[in-house]
Amino acid sequence: MRRSARRNRNPLWRAFRPTSQGSRGSDRRDPPSVSSKGTTVSKPLAGSRIATIGGGIIGLATARASARAGGRVTLYERDQVGGGATDAASGLITLGWRGRSSLRRLKRAGYHAMERWLPELAPRMAPGSAERRRAIRLFETVPPTHEKLLATWIAAGHDARYLEPEEAAALVPGLDPASFALALQLDQEWVVDPPALVAALREDFLEAGGVLHEQVGSLSVLPAGPDEIAVVDASGASIAEEADHVLVASGWQSVAALAALPDPALAVAPVGGIGLDLPVEMAPVTVHFGEKGRTHLIRRGEGRAYLGSTVREEGSVESAQGEESRTLLDRAFHHFPHLAGCAVTAVRDGLRPKAQRRGGPFLGSYPGRRRLWIATGHYRLGVATAAATAEQLVAAWSGGEPIDPDLSVARGLE
Repeated sequence: MRRSARRNRNPLWRAFRPTSQGSRGSDRRDPPSVSSKGTTVSKPLAGSRIATIGGGIIGLATARASARAGGRVTLYERDQVGGGATDAASGLITLGWRGRSSLRRLKRAGYHAMERWLPELAPRMAPGSAERRRAIRLFETVPPTHEKLLATWIAAGHDARYLEPEEAAALVPGLDPASFALALQLDQEWVVDPPALVAALREDFLEAGGVLHEQVGSLSVLPAGPDEIAVVDASGASIAEEADHVLVASGWQSVAALAALPDPALAVAPVGGIGLDLPVEMAPVTVHFGEKGRTHLIRRGEGRAYLGSTVREEGSVESAQGEESRTLLDRAFHHFPHLAGCAVTAVRDGLRPKAQRRGGPFLGSYPGRRRLWIATGHYRLGVATAAATAEQLVAAWSGGEPIDPDLSVARGLE
């Protein structure tokens, strides 16, 4: 009774609740499944054995999608799923601009894929942990190309318009209208609470028949013959020997996992950064400000907000939480004077994997290694692109549409 009541309060559940009231997940465990019309529905990965190394948002999302597609999936995580960069993520999923770059294509595909996923995950998520919200971006001076900028957002499919400072301040109580010259309002933006999303993906993965191993420590991929691989743990014990596909999705630590291969190295660097949890009430409007609008103040439920995030130098794994916290808070105080003296309830520190090339993350098969696949380098877009990344990998493994060649791993080997 309590769980049913929780579902009914969730706006995503009300909007997308299934017509059948059968038991949740009863048709997911053993492919093939049977539809509500009694016809057999094939699962494209039925019988495929998949080992996923890395339980961040990319690895977890792919493991979940693979298990739901009928795969026999085992997920290995060195610590606990959803830690590191995923825990420090903002949870913003935006439609973005149209464009020819592979990263823009992946970002837009991620937006639409997550729109399909969120209704499925809604019953497992608390109300308010995944919402489409209005967003405003603050400009301290009017951009010289502001008319072209607005036209670009509209052409990309956004419901966008400019607001005068007083109009924006009316939407967001506490926002100082004297601290900026112009605001851009956007309506095509989702905000998810990353820990809630991780918990829902984890539960869905396990219910679909997936197997999860946490606290396994570091895993390494070793050469085993001209085109084969072996996966071993810190003790040298072999795992994933029977897997048809081995996916390394360990963020910046993917480089270390692949270090023993004689092939050229994967070019991914760690980039640190933090976000702050603040005990403040905020309107359900996301505010972007700072350089290129990359600082965000986001409502995370009643009496909670997220302020993020900073960016450290590429390759730096040392944290400077005190200095970075002051930087974030100073940026926020400029626009929200009432936050002065606000306590910080949590500091979320993570190392994001940044691909050292133009065009986005590395996604696809590893050259010369028959079973090995890579998904890393998503940098600050892990949550935003996780669903699309997972769907592209499932399609590739099941003989469907190939992965965007511009994301090819071969393009990023040094």
